[in-house]
Order: sequence, then C-alpha cells, then structure tokens
Amino acid sequence: MPLIQIANISTIYRDHLDALYAYALHMGFDEQTAMDAIHDLFYKLCTRDTSIDNYENLRFYLFRSLRNRLIDLRRSRREFMSLEVNEQSDVADPPFHLEVTVEDIMILEEEKEAIR
Repeated sequence: MPLIQIANISTIYRDHLDALYAYALHMGFDEQTAMDAIHDLFYKLCTRDTSIDNYENLRFYLFRSLRNRLIDLRRSRREFMSLEVNEQSDVADPPFHLEVTVEDIMILEEEKEAIR
C-alpha cells in the first residue's frame, strides 16, 4: 500500500473515530465490540486494492460499513449463544425471571371463559 494512502487513512481514522464509536454505542453495542468493529473496518480499508479517493461520500461509506460489520458480529454471536443448564433439573434456566401470581391465573381463567 502506498505510504500516502496510509497517511490518508490515519487522518480519516482520527477525524471519524468519535462519531463512529458513538454510532456503534447508539446501536446498542458495548465499547469493546464497537472498537473491534471500527478496527475491522479500517483494516479492510487498508487492505483494499482500490484507493479511498474513489468513494464519493466517504462518511456515508464508513457509517454503512460499520453498521454492516456490527450486524455481522451480532449474527455470529447469536449463532453460538446457548442457555446454561441447571445441574439439578437438567432444564435450561431462562435468561429472565418468570413469576406467575394468583391474579395472573385468575385473569387467564377469565379469558378462557370469555372465549368459550
């Protein structure tokens, strides 16, 4: 890669880092994932054969690329997500607390009666 392009990417990184980081956090990602995605984006930009001058709207390209990378990361992490199994009951514990009250049961019974 030409040295001039590395200098340009360095400048682009400094100019857009804060906005890209804020955008990733706004999308609901943690700080580490946001920085990983931004670094992936700039790595990809550095290893491309085409010049960064070929992009008409560089800011739009950066935000769109970051969004796509974050979505890819979310999908890949979702595929490997698993529920922990409780050793005593061999049933997966839900990731939330579920409590059914007597009032909930009464409402359910009333709804069943109304349907009949």
